[in-house]
Amino acid sequence: EIINMISDADVIYLAGGLTYRLYDFAIKYNLQEMLLNAFYSGKIIAGVSAGAILMFDYGYGDKDAYTFNLETVNHKMTNGIGILNGVFCPHYQNSGLLTFHEEVKRFTLNGYAVENGCALKITESSYTVIKNKGCSAFKFDKDNLHKLQYLKENVIYNETLIKNPRK
Repeated sequence: EIINMISDADVIYLAGGLTYRLYDFAIKYNLQEMLLNAFYSGKIIAGVSAGAILMFDYGYGDKDAYTFNLETVNHKMTNGIGILNGVFCPHYQNSGLLTFHEEVKRFTLNGYAVENGCALKITESSYTVIKNKGCSAFKFDKDNLHKLQYLKENVIYNETLIKNPRK
């Protein structure tokens, strides 16, 4: 049934919610392969919040209280299915998520963070930022000690985020 739903769809929307539950569902039904095939067959895949985290190797967002620099933080790293290379953080403007810049340093991957109202439009060989006025998107460059870089709107970033590009 899931295979038919994905193959019949023009657009696949991965909603928000609890990333670990979405991840468990994706693993159980082998969504990684199905979504990658859907992408390469020209389907649009849109992920919001947990749905966007799911597409990356890891993401930051599910609530799990712990202490960071004497402040209680209600977010943690979670697994994604790894269609896209990197660590992703939605809702970056929210209190508590600003610790992402420290958490991403644990990985040998680039980090990407978007505030509400921003999106990354990812193609096979590049990505661009789409945003509303007053919000921002950022990259934490692994090759530059995860230094924060502001991502400009309507600029084509020639970087392949797709983990298994077609040969």
